[in-house]
Amino acid sequence: MQSSALRLAERGLMIHPAKSRIVYRQDSIPAKESHEQAAPGFLPGVSADAVKRMRMVVRGWRIPRQTPATLTELSQQYHSVIGGWWQYYGTFYQTAVQEPFR
Repeated sequence: MQSSALRLAERGLMIHPAKSRIVYRQDSIPAKESHEQAAPGFLPGVSADAVKRMRMVVRGWRIPRQTPATLTELSQQYHSVIGGWWQYYGTFYQTAVQEPFR
């Protein structure tokens, strides 16, 4: 993980040791470095546990039972939670955030 931390530091980023880990890396995705040298790439995403937790939260809202609520009211009620997930998980891989809502 040391080489990953150094590469991120070169770009002004840092790894939080308690929150970051490489779960899966697919070597067949080519990526280009800024100096046009090919490097193995990966897509950061949402872990299966995080998707499961998000699904449980959404199910706990019991939206089908909130029939008198308008769509605007529902969006105002849950905007901060969904926006937080989108900002945290969707920064690099936006389609991964859509998984809990399928």
